[in-house]
Amino acid sequence: MRLSTTFRTALANGDFNTLSKSLDVFNGTGNSIVTGAGGERGTVLKRANSGFNVPGGTTIAGGPVVPAGLFPANWITANPQFSTANIYSDSGSSNYHSLQVQGTLRPLQGLSFQGTYLYSKSLGISASTYTNPADRNADYTTTGSDQRHNFRSNGTFELPIGPNKLLLGNSSGALARIVERWQTSVIYNYNSGVPVSITAGNMLYALGVPDIVPLPDGSIPFIPKGGHATFPTVNSTTNNTNTGSYFDPGKYVKVTDPQCAQVPSALTSFCTLTAVALADPNNPALPQLGPTGAPVIVLQNPQPGKRGSLGQKTIEGIGSWTLDANISKSFRISESKSVQVRMDATNIANHPGMNQPSLNITNTTVFGQITGKPNNVRQFQGQLRFNF
Repeated sequence: MRLSTTFRTALANGDFNTLSKSLDVFNGTGNSIVTGAGGERGTVLKRANSGFNVPGGTTIAGGPVVPAGLFPANWITANPQFSTANIYSDSGSSNYHSLQVQGTLRPLQGLSFQGTYLYSKSLGISASTYTNPADRNADYTTTGSDQRHNFRSNGTFELPIGPNKLLLGNSSGALARIVERWQTSVIYNYNSGVPVSITAGNMLYALGVPDIVPLPDGSIPFIPKGGHATFPTVNSTTNNTNTGSYFDPGKYVKVTDPQCAQVPSALTSFCTLTAVALADPNNPALPQLGPTGAPVIVLQNPQPGKRGSLGQKTIEGIGSWTLDANISKSFRISESKSVQVRMDATNIANHPGMNQPSLNITNTTVFGQITGKPNNVRQFQGQLRFNF
């Protein structure tokens, strides 16, 4: 298996889930002498042994009769006769708690406003994928829909200009028709980010998360709290602010995971696991070195067969806010007819959204890097309306 391109990477990374799946259907490669029936999967497991003291097998005087085939078809896959098996159950669960507050200002001197604030927490267990199917309750955590803070507001304000108003209250005729009935509206929404997981290698079944590594003095250098997204200032050299950082820029750097040094030398070069270490303050591209000369690692992959100590959904993702507004003017033609001119502005502050950061400790992307921004630019829309 160490020599096979099919298995050696999974073996070097301790990914026995991928390795067992590959082994379950392996039919041999190259000049393999193992042959099987047409359409058969897992020929190597089923037919690798030609059998002792059986027709066509190896004869050993006085030896036992060992039939061909070392492993049964269901040695790895429980029900190999099915290509797909669906299980319908109520294995998922969730609970939700919230505080909801709403305030309303009814029209007063041309001003009206309504704001709604929601403070909530959503907890549950997914009904689809588990870190360890034999211990599903250990995945009980905040859900992907848990937005702790959510604020929605809208308001309108009629400018105090025109007949019987604060400004030009005695106006009449054409002047009054021009300055009266100007109104502006605003919609402001904010929501905090949803919880996301820092991911690592799947050392059990799925949903791998890393181990938190304490410093030599016992302190914990990585506190799983939300970061603060930052983007560099545009300059004449790069003129590019589409790549930012969720953590302090230059704080973390990726290094080879310590467990790569524990695999046999023949597999060391195939171990692709990486860990997160503190960066050297003087050179953020290099790791900070500890007393032993090794990188100061703060997050690393758990050992094969172990659950990471960090847990699921421990980081608050990037929140968002939007500000939309409009201004309109109504011209009264008669008692029952009027014309309205209106201009709407979406994302009036031209505030860009942000993609979620890369929080996988085992890929090649810089830890915490934010790549790209959604194209939600400011937009204007004009409208002419006749009311009758």
